[in-house]
Amino acid sequence: MEGARFPYQVTIVKRDQILLSLLVQDKWPGTKGNIFCYRSEEADMPNPDNILEEVGVLTYDQFGKRLNVVLDRPQKKRCSFLFLTKQYKNKPGEYEQIFWQTQMGLTQRGAGYKLSYYNNQNFDIIVDPAERYAWNFPGLRSVMEKIPIGDYAIKDQHGLLAVVERKTFVNLVHEFSNLKKFHQQLYELQGYRYSAIVVEASYADFLNADKLQYYQPAFAKKALAEIQTLHPNLPLIYSGGRKYAIEWTRSFFTSILGTTKQSQQLPDRVAESVAKYGVNRNLNGGIETEVTRFILDNAGRQVTIQTLRDNFPTLTDTSIRRVLTKLRANNQIRLEGRGKQARWEKEVELKY
Repeated sequence: MEGARFPYQVTIVKRDQILLSLLVQDKWPGTKGNIFCYRSEEADMPNPDNILEEVGVLTYDQFGKRLNVVLDRPQKKRCSFLFLTKQYKNKPGEYEQIFWQTQMGLTQRGAGYKLSYYNNQNFDIIVDPAERYAWNFPGLRSVMEKIPIGDYAIKDQHGLLAVVERKTFVNLVHEFSNLKKFHQQLYELQGYRYSAIVVEASYADFLNADKLQYYQPAFAKKALAEIQTLHPNLPLIYSGGRKYAIEWTRSFFTSILGTTKQSQQLPDRVAESVAKYGVNRNLNGGIETEVTRFILDNAGRQVTIQTLRDNFPTLTDTSIRRVLTKLRANNQIRLEGRGKQARWEKEVELKY
């Protein structure tokens, strides 16, 4: 009986919309490694009386045939669903196999890992015409074409896919003279799905007073830190020299093409659900961090557990108490009263 073989159901919901619903053989993959699942074709919203656990989802993203999910809880939070298509042995046609895996399961099984590196070298690299002493990529064709921002790029059928801004040591030091303008350029650069700044120098070069000439190493160090802080999704690569800058950029573009190719392998319905979930690149620590901010910044002088339940209905009491315990241990709040009269009050910092 299917109900006995698959006694549990995993449902991922965004607001009132079901993104994915699977019937599974266990509550969570442990040392078994793989839990076999199959798609629930007639999925309804879960009955509150039958829910064993409800937890927030931090990330819901795809990589090739794998759907990666990170949950908002301290333990057992990382898992993935592997979608495979198999040929029937005794009849024509295909069928779907779905496996639920966790980090622990993969470790216990000693699973190997195959890099997704895309070895096809038949792609063009776009070079901006304004680029002086342009990089040469042996075996690849360089196409001169104006790029809105950056110096090197690759395309797919939708347009620019990845952009690299090249900086020599002198170029980057020159940007220190007008960091406001440089930041505006970088905001535009990080608007692309894949982008990076590749520097033909090492980080140590920017701490060398003799090389800097017009700036102190302390200023250069702070300026570089600010660049990365204000643009956290824009890698700042210190390649150590022109040769390695070219190699890094080539590998970066090649890997992106491989990742893009694999990302097309997720089943259409699952890929659609990933698109509906949306990209969540700035997690800010998850919902427990949101609760912490609510308590410290927005909840007034006092807060009760019921107030937190009302404002965060998807959060369990266990999670709420965990947040309160952490804040109390850090002397950020104190408990007034007991039982139903309990009030959590922010500690007041006195300044003289």
